[in-house]
This record gives sequence, structure tokens and C-alpha cells, in this order.
Amino acid sequence: MISRDEQKCFWAYDIEWWCNKLRSSENGVSIKQANDYLQKFGIHKRKQSNIYRDLKLLSGQFLNPLMLLLIGAIILSAFLGDISEVVIVSMIVLSTGILSYIQERNAGKVVQKLQSLISAKCTVLRGGIYSDIPSASVVPGDIIVFNAGDIIPADCIIVSSNELHINEASLTGESFPVQKFAGKIKEDTPLPKRYNCLWEGTNVVSGKAKALVINTGNDTFFGDIVIRSGTTVESTFEKGIKDFGYFLMKITLFLSIFILIANILNHKSIVDSTLFALALAVGMAPELLPAITTIAMSAGANRLLKKSYCQKIIIDTKFRGGKFVMF
Repeated sequence: MISRDEQKCFWAYDIEWWCNKLRSSENGVSIKQANDYLQKFGIHKRKQSNIYRDLKLLSGQFLNPLMLLLIGAIILSAFLGDISEVVIVSMIVLSTGILSYIQERNAGKVVQKLQSLISAKCTVLRGGIYSDIPSASVVPGDIIVFNAGDIIPADCIIVSSNELHINEASLTGESFPVQKFAGKIKEDTPLPKRYNCLWEGTNVVSGKAKALVINTGNDTFFGDIVIRSGTTVESTFEKGIKDFGYFLMKITLFLSIFILIANILNHKSIVDSTLFALALAVGMAPELLPAITTIAMSAGANRLLKKSYCQKIIIDTKFRGGKFVMF
């Protein structure tokens, strides 16, 4: 069993020690061992059910500012006894939320297909057989073969190398490539000087190497940075839509309250004044704006997927009989 301390300072142990710990060898782990690991810890393990994810997505459709404004109008209308407005606005809210959910769910599936098109692959040695697999399927104990241009998918320790230079700017900020080679170094060696390690998120500038995978996923140095950052960056488009929604909500509330106060000062009925202000708020709110933006993004994702498939077909075409054949 490997302890956390051993994982965090794997550069201080030699290849033989790690092969013994990971039940690996110069031929890599067996195919059965790799599949068992993936089933238990890897990409095949689901962190949440599809039902939970769909419910979370559906509930999120009703949390934007415009939807909250309309929900507030429904509650106030119900309190005042205006059943017809409750029914009408409720139907608008439900239809908009469900339509947005369907489109966003479809867009999510399109994004998954796009990610599958651009998924990175690497060459591993398993059971003495070389094969190209998705980088997400790499497991501890795999022997990976690296060439110039390859992206490193996990934290590794070098088995052998030939004029290997790595770009580690994503981790250290150093713009010049760092030479790497096999060896054993002290536990307290700083990150830029760990010459026997390869880190996830870096890439090979030149040379060749074989390396033994030690840490994958969240256990890598890069994964630890992502976990500690712990924030999801909001896109400019999403921020703009949210700010626009809050702006409309503020304007609507301000005008509704102003008209309500003006009617009360003119000795109008409080109930009638409230209903009028409420009708104004509902009329000013663009109820279908969330659905329209979601549909537009979904359509854009579908167009991007079609273009990506066309480009992939063009790349996959080959010369046949001396002619460039499209299929």
C-alpha cells in the first residue's frame, strides 16, 4: 500500500522501488490490472447519478434574476387572489424553464461529443504491448512513451530518456525548456530541480523518454492546484447575461414600486394599485429571454460540432491511387 507521503515525494525513490509498489515492470502493468483500476478509481466511476445531475440542471433554470422576478409575481398574485394571473405566469415560467432545460441538456451532450473529438491520446506499454489510449485512461504503473510535442497526462518518474527537454512554464513560469533524465534525488529538492520527474500539464519540447506513471487525476501536482483554486470561472457571455437580467429586474422593481406609491398617493385602491404594478412588472420582464439565450447557445454548439466532424473527416482522408479522396 502506498502512503500519501510516498506519493507526494515520489522523486526520492528509484524505479525498482516504484515498480514493486505498483506491481508494474519494464513491460508496464497488465491489461487486467489497468481495467480493474479504472473500474474502481478511474473514468468509469460515476461521482453523481444522471437523475441528480438532471434535477440540478432543471432547478438551475429557475434561479436567474428574470425567473425570480416572475416567481415573486406569482406569489404576490396568489396572495392577492388573482388566480388567472397566477395560472398564466406559472405556465410561462414552467414552459420557459423546461424549454431551457431541454436545450441546455442537449447542448451538454454536444459538448461531450466535441470533447471526445479532441481528447488527447498517449502511447502506453501494457503487458508488453504498445497501444494508443485516451490520456484519461492512464493508470499508476503504466509505462508511457513520450516524443516531441506530446502532452504529459500524469505525474511520472523517468525510466529512460534521450535528450529530453520539457516545457514546465504552466507550473514554474520558466519559459526555457528544462532537461530531464532518469535518477534519484533528495526529498526536499525544489520543484524546478526535480530532473527525474514529469508533471501533468507540461509538454515535451524535444527528445524521447519512457516514464512510469505514479499519480493521476486529482493526486497530481496540477490536479492539486485545480482543487485548491476551487472556483469555476464565469465566462464573459454568462456574466453579461446575468448583469443584464439584474439590470432589468432593478428597473422593473423601481418602476413598479414608483407607480404603486403614486397610485396610493392619488387615493387609489391598494389592491388595484398592487395588481396594476404587478401587471406592469410581468409585462416588462422578457420571460423568454433565458430560453432564447439557451437555444442560441445550443444551436451554436451544434454548428460547431458539425464543423468539427467535417474537419476531422478532412484530416482523416488519405491519398488513394495518387489522388486525394474525400469521403
